[in-house]
Amino acid sequence: RYTTLMQLLKFVIIGGFSAVLDLILLYVFTDILGFYYLVSACMSFNIVLLIAFFVHKKYTFVCTRKDVWKQYLSFFLVNVSSF
Repeated sequence: RYTTLMQLLKFVIIGGFSAVLDLILLYVFTDILGFYYLVSACMSFNIVLLIAFFVHKKYTFVCTRKDVWKQYLSFFLVNVSSF
């Protein structure tokens, strides 16, 4: 039970960090660098998705499987379906 709660806490913290990072990158790409907002949204989404995947893999789920790109593809598809 403790392990599950710790995993949930890590998941929520990393998810919150990812959301904040996404907003920061969106602001930087759009308002500072002058990219079109849809381009900025796609770029920030993909950068944050990649970071979130590896952080979740290492710290939340402590996954040591070697098929990283297969895992990333699954992670990507689930997240894109919510985009």
